[in-house]
Amino acid sequence: MRLIIISLISLVSIFTIAQKHHLLEGNTTPEYDELIAYYQEISKKHDDISVYHMGDSDFGKPIYLCVLGAVKDSLKTFENARNGNCLLVNNAIHPGEPCGVNASMQIVHDYTQLRKSAKKDWPMVAIIPIYNVGGAHNRSATSRANQIGPEEYGFRGNARNLDLNRDFIKMDSKNAWTFARIFHALDPDVFIDTHTSNGADYQHTMTYIAPLKDRFDPDLSRLVYDNLLPFVENSMTEQWNYDLIPYVSMNGATLDKGIHAFNALPRYASGYAELFNTLAITTETHMLKPFEDRVKSTYAFIDGTIRWMMIHHVELAEKREAAFERQKNLQQLPIRYQLNVNQFDSLLLKGYEWELQNSDLTAQQRLFYDRSKPKDMYIPFLHTYTAIDTLQIPAYIVVGQQETAIIERLKMNQVNFQLLDAPITIEGVQFKVTEFETVKSPYEGHYLHSNVSVEPIRNTYTARKGDLLIPTKQRNIQFLLHVLYPVNEDSYFAWNFFDSYLQQKEYFSDYVFEEKAVQFLAEHPEIADEFRKKQEEDKAFASNRWQQMSWIYQQTAYYEASTHRVLPMIFVYE
Repeated sequence: MRLIIISLISLVSIFTIAQKHHLLEGNTTPEYDELIAYYQEISKKHDDISVYHMGDSDFGKPIYLCVLGAVKDSLKTFENARNGNCLLVNNAIHPGEPCGVNASMQIVHDYTQLRKSAKKDWPMVAIIPIYNVGGAHNRSATSRANQIGPEEYGFRGNARNLDLNRDFIKMDSKNAWTFARIFHALDPDVFIDTHTSNGADYQHTMTYIAPLKDRFDPDLSRLVYDNLLPFVENSMTEQWNYDLIPYVSMNGATLDKGIHAFNALPRYASGYAELFNTLAITTETHMLKPFEDRVKSTYAFIDGTIRWMMIHHVELAEKREAAFERQKNLQQLPIRYQLNVNQFDSLLLKGYEWELQNSDLTAQQRLFYDRSKPKDMYIPFLHTYTAIDTLQIPAYIVVGQQETAIIERLKMNQVNFQLLDAPITIEGVQFKVTEFETVKSPYEGHYLHSNVSVEPIRNTYTARKGDLLIPTKQRNIQFLLHVLYPVNEDSYFAWNFFDSYLQQKEYFSDYVFEEKAVQFLAEHPEIADEFRKKQEEDKAFASNRWQQMSWIYQQTAYYEASTHRVLPMIFVYE
């Protein structure tokens, strides 16, 4: 009862703040130096607000973190975050979408106006003022043609022209390494990544992306959808008259075809956070709403989340810890989720009437939304995803010590492992990549692989002294399995970390190998029968001398079967 009374008193104290929300007004957003100066000045005046230099960005200027509820000892501050109730807000991953930048300034100001007794019930709120430092310095008023305001804003690409919201697994940027340091130092219970959306036109100002119900831990999923989101929506509606709908990811060219839940893979900020059982929400304000409205609705979402965390922090902590414990004992893991197009609910969307009009510029028709004709409509909302594959979880994974880039990323994401102090012989499985597709042009600096198929090779292997022995029964099992199992969409294989193993290193000259091939088939009649059958059934194969010789070569001891397309990991099953 005492906890309930304290929480109610704290809520009342927030509602009765007399300070005008002046930081939410206007059509401008601060520059990087101006914003950091704002945070540093506030931290000088308040002992419980600290601004930390957390690491480098690709631009050469640091990424800062402002913590509300800090103590003098920085190590103790982060320990309190990990052991307590913590919200992490990330702003300006796309600096052309700065509504969270302004909204977070108001959150900090609100905190300074609270009585000391009221502050005790707040979660620890950690704010990254600007994540994409390089993009924030590349300011203009023209890089987002489909957006209204602010007067000037940053650019989507960072200093290396990377979209940082695709970088959380591959970690090509210094920014991503700094973010991992921040994230694991805090272990946030809730994470909000603030954005502005492109897409269809509709009346709603705020939309959201939440964890997929079918992929996220069931108890945590229910907490998000049955508790957190309804609470925040009710708060936003009552206090600010903003409603809340899922992100408008369209099923077709027009909204009557409906929308579907966005599959936030771990390459994205929210998908990455979900791997660590953090309740991760991406806020997406609508590009065609005035900037001031976008800022206010973002503020309302963050404010509502804070007040929800004040009430539900015990339940949240218990359910997160239970999720970690359950995952440590999993025997198998469903993977590769695809949208189920046969299951959907009806969703009320406040839109506008639309029509196809003749274009003044092209011979084709254009889509026109008539904002003078608001139209409320029920549309299909597809939100069910189904796993199309399952990974049998090994007891251990051995990774070759030569994979230094991968090892550094595992360390940064606090995956526990030990280095073998002597060679060991183990029975296990290596994976040979049999099929995959690759994009034809670079995607975020990589030739991303997809639709990967592997063949398990069960054998007895020798792991060397210095190789990594990684137990899967650990807190960060989801991250570990996602990046190391090559079939996963954002695995290290998908992001080209193992491409050197896809190339065959030794070949043959067919005029020299002819006699050896004939002799080999004579000595292996069962393979010779298979070869003749393939010639008969596959005309393209039978007409290509190189393919035929290569096929025979790959059956012989000359072919590097142990390395070509075989990944340097051993999955050990007990």
